[in-house]
Amino acid sequence: MENIDGILGMSRRWFEPNVYSTGPLFIDALYNQTKITENIFSFYIAKTDTESYVDIGFIRSEAFKGGNANAAGLVWFDIPTDSNILFWYVRTTAIRFGDVDEQILGVSQAYSFDKYIAAILDTGTSTTLIPRAIAADFFGRLLQGQRYSQLNGMYQISCANKDVFPSIFLMVDGYWLEIHPSDYVLDLDIEGQQGCLLSLMAADIPYFILGDSFLRGYYSVHDHTNNRIGLAPHNTSPKRRIELGQLPRYKQSEVLAENKWLYNVASYWNQFVGWFWIPIVFSFCCCFTCCVTLCLLGEKLESMPTPPSIDGLTKKVQEEE
Repeated sequence: MENIDGILGMSRRWFEPNVYSTGPLFIDALYNQTKITENIFSFYIAKTDTESYVDIGFIRSEAFKGGNANAAGLVWFDIPTDSNILFWYVRTTAIRFGDVDEQILGVSQAYSFDKYIAAILDTGTSTTLIPRAIAADFFGRLLQGQRYSQLNGMYQISCANKDVFPSIFLMVDGYWLEIHPSDYVLDLDIEGQQGCLLSLMAADIPYFILGDSFLRGYYSVHDHTNNRIGLAPHNTSPKRRIELGQLPRYKQSEVLAENKWLYNVASYWNQFVGWFWIPIVFSFCCCFTCCVTLCLLGEKLESMPTPPSIDGLTKKVQEEE
């Protein structure tokens, strides 16, 4: 591990008096001492640590895709005003797998939540954590038709199939925010072998934690003064421009039954796929052997001379008498 000086927290300020009042936040202190002109900080998270950085006190125009905030389509999201929690968070209202709101093989690719689900934006978390209320449904849809194994709570997939995974979208304030497959499907060296992991995990929590696999590709601006977060694709990101969308036609409660059997079948299939083929292959071989044997036996019987009929034998005996 490289030498570090420590960990610097970048939380929001606490709005209740006489709570956590040992001192101002680092950004507040810099702003109050006029070390910075704006009470903001921004993260540029890319594929490697050498490409990633944090801007304190300003917004870097050239960080945005297209060279400026307008070209990239910077969108501001207000922090909910009815909460004093320390996290930078938003409220999600829907989820979508892929680009369209439709059913594929009878499975809905998008649905709105029965109640909003909070989502914390956290640069200190490498992966994205999926809340327990939708985790089984989430991975059932994402992994349908795929072979996988679990490794320390994460899903390992075949790297040959990594290109089939879709973008995942979460709706916030009517906008679709993207988790791109190039950001959540990781090529790693796993126990000496090349493998691919999904940087997505189920967690026993009631909210999303949107870590690096979500933030990677966005230039994220944290505005203390206006209590808001700004997001837009940065200049090396494959993410598309953030756009307004419509709520999906299906609700969460309408599609859960549809996915219960889907997830169970997918889970059992992938758990037992190793030996599941054994009885099938054995049965096929037996059937094939029987068919070949019957065909050969049929050909042999056809080549044998036809035995005389009973009437013919009776007539022959009478003539001899």
